[in-house]
Parts: sequence; C-alpha cells; structure tokens
Amino acid sequence: MLNKLDALKYFCTAAQTLNFREAA
Repeated sequence: MLNKLDALKYFCTAAQTLNFREAA
C-alpha cells in the first residue's frame, strides 16, 4: 500500500503526462 506522499507524487506525474499529451 502506498503512503500519501507516494500517492501524491504518482498522481502529479500522471496528471502532468495527461496535460502534456493534450497540449501536444
């Protein structure tokens, strides 16, 4: 089970990836 910090980091990374794909 991921802790809150790891979950937040994973969420931010996924969000940035989606934003990059939409902008590209």
